[in-house]
Amino acid sequence: MTPWTSRPISLFPWLCAALFLVMAPMASSQTLSVQPLNVVGTVSPADWEAYRSRFVEDNGRVVDTANGNISHSEGQGYGLLLALAAADRSAFERIWNFTFTELLIRDDGLAAWKWDPASKPRVTDRNNATDGDLLIAYALAKAGAAWQEPRYTTAAQKLAKAIGKTTFSRNGPSLTLLPGAHGFGASDRPDGPVVNLSYWVFEAFPVMAALAPEYEWSRVWRDGVMLLQQTTSGRIRLPADWISLHNGLQPQPADGFPPEFGYNSLRIPLYLYESRND
Repeated sequence: MTPWTSRPISLFPWLCAALFLVMAPMASSQTLSVQPLNVVGTVSPADWEAYRSRFVEDNGRVVDTANGNISHSEGQGYGLLLALAAADRSAFERIWNFTFTELLIRDDGLAAWKWDPASKPRVTDRNNATDGDLLIAYALAKAGAAWQEPRYTTAAQKLAKAIGKTTFSRNGPSLTLLPGAHGFGASDRPDGPVVNLSYWVFEAFPVMAALAPEYEWSRVWRDGVMLLQQTTSGRIRLPADWISLHNGLQPQPADGFPPEFGYNSLRIPLYLYESRND
């Protein structure tokens, strides 16, 4: 399995600006319910058209133009959130249909993370990316509430349950979130488990808890914040992208990854702000 070291670079500036508008009113103060909050229309038609025309194909595929025009579960999740905020139900349905038919092909209910138009089969890595799964489930839950569409709510619940069952991992006294179902656990790597704090989509956890209350979402939230505090105590005060939690010892940069706070970790303060977790 290839780790996700190349993620949606060209989409990112658009997403930071647009998702700040989208998710901030969606964020919940840890109330465990899916509220039909007033998010539809928080992205202007002009902004949505600029994003859609550049990155979204007519069949609902969200294209990562900086990485060989691949698609991935994370990009599909962002596309769903933006379509919802732009009140474009037709585009939302197309993006969801592509996601459902092309990526939700795993037996455990999670989405395969990587789809490449230049390859056959198109899915070139069947492992999941947990942040992508969270974003998709979050968007579906919000759309189900906003548009009173039970299909979306049911799909969100199924995905939330799969995330809790497959990616939650106990590590000593802590409960952590694995970046993928395979390749990151204690049994997968000598320095495992290995985590990435930018995969904690903090504002989604209260919604996931409403969808799948049998899993300890609030604890994953809390332990993620604690891990962030543990890994930002040095001179630079920024966590490494990939962190080893081996044997419950002090978190360290994981083997085989650059010990750096990279581009994708810019999502950490964004997600924290959106969750109102200060």
